[in-house]
Amino acid sequence: KLQFLYFIDWVRGAHMKCAVFFVVAQLLLSAEGCTEITAGATTLDQSYSSGDNFDVTCPAGSVLHYIYSKPDPNSNFRPFRLKCLDVGYTLTSCTSDPDNWAKFDFVRGCSAPDAVITGYKSIRIRGFGDRSHIFTCCRFPFAVTGTANSTDAYVEGDIIDTAWMSNQLLWGVYSQRKSGSQDRKYTYKLMTLCTDAMDAPTPAPTPLPTPVPTPVPTPEPTPIPTPLPTPLPTPIPTPLPTPLPTPLPTPETEASSRNSGNADVVKAIVGIVVAATGVTALVLYMCCGRKVWAR
Repeated sequence: KLQFLYFIDWVRGAHMKCAVFFVVAQLLLSAEGCTEITAGATTLDQSYSSGDNFDVTCPAGSVLHYIYSKPDPNSNFRPFRLKCLDVGYTLTSCTSDPDNWAKFDFVRGCSAPDAVITGYKSIRIRGFGDRSHIFTCCRFPFAVTGTANSTDAYVEGDIIDTAWMSNQLLWGVYSQRKSGSQDRKYTYKLMTLCTDAMDAPTPAPTPLPTPVPTPVPTPEPTPIPTPLPTPLPTPIPTPLPTPLPTPLPTPETEASSRNSGNADVVKAIVGIVVAATGVTALVLYMCCGRKVWAR
């Protein structure tokens, strides 16, 4: 009997250990599989003066994540500054709730658990010293788990300067205006959204390639050589000699030279004649002269 009781206690203890182990394993698995959706870079930053109407729609893939407003002592209306931050996913199925400003109190909240505020429209209501407030909610295109974990409240006269963490997303706004008051108090409702890492698409799963991933080469990647890379020699690099490098004598010089030659010839002939005459005379003298002289 005691052994049976010991066995029962052992079974109970083992069952409890298994149950605890199962719960811890589920928590670990859920923690590992959960990816928080966070706000990143600013995609829109707009400021509006007191009494201005505004209609802000956050760019695709971003949510309303920052609100600044300071009471204006010279006006019954507040100026506003609004910022949208990128969340990396394109939101869809957007809806806007109808306005109920005349009730003085209003609650604006996204009805779907996977929706957040992405737009804020406000119109000044003259004669009431108040303005309308219309918010747009958009949903994530995949399953998320939302946890409404905090609020950010401001009373009449406060400077609204939200400093939400990147994983705190705005899903609801509560506002109340008391009779006789020219200001409102605001409470912003925040939540953390978690999605299964296996289900959520990456913000940019496959970036589109650039239009020209490999730049087209320049029309002339190797510059065309200059038309005459080695300059052609000058048309006559070595000047041709003059047509008559030694000038021909002038006609006058030529005639003078010809006359001079003729004179030389005459002189030679005369010399020859004189010489011949002399020789002849000598011969005659030698032959006949003695006989004559002897006679």
